[in-house]
Amino acid sequence: MNNNYTATNIKRKMQSQGLRITPQRLAVYANLLSRSDHPTVEEILSEINRKLLIYSKAIIYSALTVLRKWD
Repeated sequence: MNNNYTATNIKRKMQSQGLRITPQRLAVYANLLSRSDHPTVEEILSEINRKLLIYSKAIIYSALTVLRKWD
């Protein structure tokens, strides 16, 4: 993940683009911000599901798509 991102920066950017700030998206971004590796969607999903139940990979792919558009 881009080293310039912080939780606050992500929230501001989402708000400025009219995107909903959901607990699921925030969990995905927090997970990525805490890592130094390049995790798979399955790894992200597994780790997040320990704390917050996310029912599908689609939520993670959606959150990642938003980040890709920003780079």
